[in-house]
Amino acid sequence: MVDFTRNNLPNNNGAIFENWDADLDFFYTHKILVIGDSHSEVFRYIDTNNKDYFFPYVCTVTGATAQGAVNMNSKTNALKIFQKLIGKYGKKTNKLIIMLGEVDCGFLIWARAKRLGISVDEQIELSLKNLFTFIHNTLENNNNYYTKKDIIVAGSILPVIEDNTALKHLNGGRAEADISQEIRTKKTLEYNNRLQEICFKNGYNYIDITKYTLGTDGLIDTYYTRKENEFYGDLDHHLDCNKTKTLWQGEIEEILSF
Repeated sequence: MVDFTRNNLPNNNGAIFENWDADLDFFYTHKILVIGDSHSEVFRYIDTNNKDYFFPYVCTVTGATAQGAVNMNSKTNALKIFQKLIGKYGKKTNKLIIMLGEVDCGFLIWARAKRLGISVDEQIELSLKNLFTFIHNTLENNNNYYTKKDIIVAGSILPVIEDNTALKHLNGGRAEADISQEIRTKKTLEYNNRLQEICFKNGYNYIDITKYTLGTDGLIDTYYTRKENEFYGDLDHHLDCNKTKTLWQGEIEEILSF
């Protein structure tokens, strides 16, 4: 794992990770700023030694959602955090990775369907609309030099928590998403397909590792989860960064090679 300094975010379990080589950016052709939910931390695990790109800053906001990407008053404060970070580093970096959607697909759309009676499909479209509004607004801002081809949108990982029984043992809101892993997986794939479709239509880049992590049973391949790690246990909804970092790296390098 590359050496980073962790700067904790106030009132959130997330952090801004600063690469020890952040001030040596002149050695790299591609300087990639990463913003997203807690799953985006995987990018700081990628080994960029002897590469022409690196990740000077990786910002992970725990619980950040695509739906909340335009909400100045969200519980996570993600929009303000992302805007501040882009304002500070937007002109020091020339690529932007955005990773939002797992919280939507894994929890939010199911909880809101139960609480408010809004259909899951409607909410998927709202998540997509808000995410791309955020991207559009970012490109319109003069605090960065990004163009459409500099935007890299990362698809959601597949659901990890297995079933309703396991979900009920979770603390917090995810226990509300008492939907089978099969159905949550189906909707996550639909979300990613729509995400990719909109990216291609609008000239953004899209990366996704579900083609590698989808098991023969149509669910996440447990090899990529943290289930075998005694530190995390069965109820951790993240993938193993050490097992997935090369998958993301391959996706990124394919884009940077063009």
